[in-house]
Amino acid sequence: MRTTHFLLPLTALVLAACGDGGYESTIGQRLELQHGDMTGTTIARERSVDALFDEQWAPFLERAEEQLGHAPAEVELRGASMQLDAANSQGVGRLEEALTGEVVLYLRDPSTNLITDVAKVKDPKGTGRVELDMLDADLTSLQPRLLEGSFRVGVRGTTPMTANSDFKLALTLSLDAAAK
Repeated sequence: MRTTHFLLPLTALVLAACGDGGYESTIGQRLELQHGDMTGTTIARERSVDALFDEQWAPFLERAEEQLGHAPAEVELRGASMQLDAANSQGVGRLEEALTGEVVLYLRDPSTNLITDVAKVKDPKGTGRVELDMLDADLTSLQPRLLEGSFRVGVRGTTPMTANSDFKLALTLSLDAAAK
């Protein structure tokens, strides 16, 4: 049986109130990539963020509503990072052992399958937190999904792993989100 998703415990960290009266927080999502997620030299995995079950996105929206005094009208992504979870990885001790080239963080609208790339990094290395470069992504069409908490978050990149590789790459993705 293959494990496909894990959620981090509720650890959303409030960063600061935005200068425009918004609410900002860091939301962690966990992904595990393994041999079955490979197509040639590309590896990709995504997970659903459903506000009814997700342990971090729903509380983010609830706290934003409390601080704003009304339901948020818009969500922005202001930063993103990834980190290897070495304790839960197998056959991978450093990011570069499983990810090379451009690695992209994306969001998917499950109703249309529209994918929006939101951040990227070139040749991530090590075991510590790696900051991703934010892309100038237009999230307009995803706003209803972001405000409902009904979207998918994923990562894709090139892997040096081979078809015979037996590995599990556990990643923690952090999204710095702001609600207005």
